[in-house]
Amino acid sequence: MKLVVIHFHLNRGGVTSVVLNHLRALQQVGAGDIEEVILLHGGRTNGLPKDFSEFPELSVQSHPLPELEYDSERAGDAEALPQLLESKLQAINCRPSETILHAHNHSLGKNVEFLTAIESLSESGWRWLLQIHDFAEDFRPTNYKHLRGHLSPEDETFGKQLYPQAKQIHYAVLNGRDREILQQTGVSTDRLHTLPNPVFPFDDLPEHEAARKKVNQVLGITSEQRLLVYPVRGIRRKNIGDPFIYGRLRISSGNITPMPG
Repeated sequence: MKLVVIHFHLNRGGVTSVVLNHLRALQQVGAGDIEEVILLHGGRTNGLPKDFSEFPELSVQSHPLPELEYDSERAGDAEALPQLLESKLQAINCRPSETILHAHNHSLGKNVEFLTAIESLSESGWRWLLQIHDFAEDFRPTNYKHLRGHLSPEDETFGKQLYPQAKQIHYAVLNGRDREILQQTGVSTDRLHTLPNPVFPFDDLPEHEAARKKVNQVLGITSEQRLLVYPVRGIRRKNIGDPFIYGRLRISSGNITPMPG
């Protein structure tokens, strides 16, 4: 079995980190029937390691296909992407019966023609796992407008183009909320999977007391004062939602204020 991981780029960022952590997870638990992993992308790869020696069990390869690039980054159009993608897969010795295509953020509006490629290849028997990290509908108006401008004006057809349905197309989401949304829109539960992002521990962390002393110096606080650390990337569609209580602080929409009393 061959696993082809498809994303528009593999520069440093969230999706690239997820892809690499998936490879680390496979390396740790065993690749099973996966004989080869192929990373297929538009050409930008500064988030990849210099080599793949970290994954000796996976036989990882990286291949560019320029037409996979963002619509905004690519020179020219990608109208022939369905044919080019299938030709590329055949050129690297992939066949529908022995290959899983694992695509990330297919519906975000970064490459509209990729949606056509998914539908076209699925009709030819290729099997897809479409993993969604972000939705254009979640506070991405520019992306959503781009999709609406290039796909069907009819809502029902537009939805089918954005989230194609077939027995050989499965979906993966990061959390229960996203799973529930897709389930309510009609995605069959046997083709819908919750796949939380894998997180690996950091190596070579400094000794705790030395690190705390340095933080205290930078922040100008004493060792007797308590320190609240709240790691967050303040993006509303991802992780800033309803307010919640943490100790005597209220954290809401990225702002931290003391609670009364």
